[in-house]
Amino acid sequence: MYKSKLLQLLLLLFLFPVSAQLMSVNEESLLNNTILINYISLAKSLNQDIDGLMSKVIKWRHYFHQYPELGNREFRTSKRIEQILTDLGLEVQTEIAYTGLTAYIRGEHPGPLIALRADIDGLPVTEMTNLPYASTEKTTYQGNEVGVMHACGHDGHTAMLLGAAKILSLNNDFDGTVYFIFQPAEEGGGGGLEMCRDGLMHRWGILVCM
Repeated sequence: MYKSKLLQLLLLLFLFPVSAQLMSVNEESLLNNTILINYISLAKSLNQDIDGLMSKVIKWRHYFHQYPELGNREFRTSKRIEQILTDLGLEVQTEIAYTGLTAYIRGEHPGPLIALRADIDGLPVTEMTNLPYASTEKTTYQGNEVGVMHACGHDGHTAMLLGAAKILSLNNDFDGTVYFIFQPAEEGGGGGLEMCRDGLMHRWGILVCM
């Protein structure tokens, strides 16, 4: 089931002709461009690599689930994401809005910019499962000792975005640039706004952020 969902996600993100980009370098490309991808090549690569990629995504997700951190405290999470992206050969920008990161992959041909985003923070929730990768993390929140858990799926979001970075780092026969955004403090911490204040939008000429 998980293998099928990941494949569907990757196909949706990268094999669907995007004619109205959520994020684009400029207004003209936002209105007129489509992302041109070598569909056959990328589809073959996905089929060939999906088992190995899936095992990595699951491993990453289990790691992030086991070691969650609250918003603006995602130091360990941020370091792990940086390590994975660096190992993929990507140029990584760190400490955006304190613990946020970005990275990018340029396609082999010029074209518009598409940005993909994941949130990386957990919640002040005590995990009550018996999973082998269950969180046992504790911290102080609003003066109380609390558990910390990825109870809203951010561990999965982060792992899937890393999976997308992995497959595209091996298959960059596409037009334009894919920009990866790992946002801290999504759970009420204003991390998205702080990333914008740190120059995220201006740096890349992003018109719209969703």
